[in-house]
Amino acid sequence: MSGRGFATEAVRALIGVAFERCGMHRVIARLDARNEASARLCQRVGMVKEAHLRRDYWMKGEWADTLIYGLLAEQWHG
Repeated sequence: MSGRGFATEAVRALIGVAFERCGMHRVIARLDARNEASARLCQRVGMVKEAHLRRDYWMKGEWADTLIYGLLAEQWHG
């Protein structure tokens, strides 16, 4: 069951809590670069791709890349 927007809604709610209730300055997402759906989700909620760490961790018998997305409080449009 995908494509219904549940993940986007949940991530937006969590970001809202982080900025609006907890007073955080910055939120980051660290994900496997092969996970294109998660990268699209980060972009959909307004996060910016800040880094692509090449072959930085070993997983299931191979080196994998990490993507880092970030969002600053002043960029959040809740």
